[in-house]
Amino acid sequence: MLSRKFPEIDEARKLLLNMIKEKSLKIAEKPIFKLSSGKLSPYYIDLKPITLDPQGGFLVGILMHELIKPFKPSAVGGLTLGADPIAYAVSMIAYLKGEYIKPFIVRKQPKGHGMKRLIEGNIEEGMPVIVVEDVVTTAQSSLKAVKACREAGLKVLAVCCIVDREEGGKENLKKEGFPFPTYQSTNNKYTNIQIYQLTLHALRYTKFKFSPLFENSFFPIIKLGEDGEKIRKR
Repeated sequence: MLSRKFPEIDEARKLLLNMIKEKSLKIAEKPIFKLSSGKLSPYYIDLKPITLDPQGGFLVGILMHELIKPFKPSAVGGLTLGADPIAYAVSMIAYLKGEYIKPFIVRKQPKGHGMKRLIEGNIEEGMPVIVVEDVVTTAQSSLKAVKACREAGLKVLAVCCIVDREEGGKENLKKEGFPFPTYQSTNNKYTNIQIYQLTLHALRYTKFKFSPLFENSFFPIIKLGEDGEKIRKR
């Protein structure tokens, strides 16, 4: 039975990284995965099996709460669906730690009936908020959420994510003047299907460095064919 005690930050980080390599990473020989940006990629990171998992959500909540804590936000949220479980997890962890950070959801389009809201949650104009995302590629989803928040009169302090694919997202956010703290960042270096490493952003926003957990080691990945079917396990 899993312990419900709060792990130390380093322990939570290692547990989350292990879950990412085991549940979220898929790599193919050719670029068969279509990203939200429309670009095709030979690898894909799907964090929903983690953020929608009890243990995974717990770890994400702990780490993301630690990441956003210096900004002192009143609310956290982002574009549905990727941001939703992250916002809930952060809000719950904050509550258990004696803090009050409200979750909110940014719809992809306004509700067609009732109050016709674009943002759902207990938010108020002028409230300082953090926009969160699971995986950032070009940050278009994050920027859409930022735009909605601004139009609602919210003060967006930063955009935070779990994984940054390093494909222009950080630069696009910086153009808008947003800090971009991130926990893991892919370095986009792989040889065929074999080498893939996640880098880890140290707390307090120091420079990127390789996590000792992944140095000189391969991911236990599932190799996929062009049709997306499993071929073999490494």
